[in-house]
Amino acid sequence: MRPMHGPGSMGGPPPMGRPHGGMPPKPDIHPQKAPADDLFADDFSDREFDLKQMETESEEMLCMKLLNRQNAAFQKTSGGGLFLTFQDISYEDVQLVETFPFTDPYVYLSVRNSKGKKKEIGMIADLETDFDAGTISLIKDYLDQHYHMPVIEKIVRAKENGGYTDFTVLTNFGETQFSLHANSSHITALSEKRLIIQDLENNRFEIPDRNTLSARELKMLDVFL
Repeated sequence: MRPMHGPGSMGGPPPMGRPHGGMPPKPDIHPQKAPADDLFADDFSDREFDLKQMETESEEMLCMKLLNRQNAAFQKTSGGGLFLTFQDISYEDVQLVETFPFTDPYVYLSVRNSKGKKKEIGMIADLETDFDAGTISLIKDYLDQHYHMPVIEKIVRAKENGGYTDFTVLTNFGETQFSLHANSSHITALSEKRLIIQDLENNRFEIPDRNTLSARELKMLDVFL
């Protein structure tokens, strides 16, 4: 009788290696991963550059540069804009933005480059103490042109018109009209006396002291207060 030499025989150790005629080994379905350094080698330098750029921009944002009479000079351009020289760098046209236009229009003015991303160049902490009289007058004229807000001296009439109220008022620039939506609040009280009205076209009007208005005029505003 022929002796049995298969893997299940009792007559000796199983054969080494793959048995003849058996199934081939399964392919490795988990190929070896490339090292992390090789995986990101191509774009690592770009990412490192972007990171440095972000860090630089963050430092610039956190570092507030203050403009004053010692390091900055403003001049009016032919087009009515402002030319700035700040820390020996010239800016052909700059913009001034009031960060607190209602409470105090001449403190913490943001000075920005009008080109590109309009990055902030620096801040004017207090215009009336940090600059000379000529510069103060120049910048105030600029702000008056860009933050035009008529003062209401008298409310002539208020007429309801299909969910809106049409006002006719007398301002320091003459008589004008504007409309407010009846179901919305368009009046902001900045103090017990001072009111700011913003109409449907985003024009703003100021009432410096509500106590100067008559009882009839105040009644026209009651629904919006």
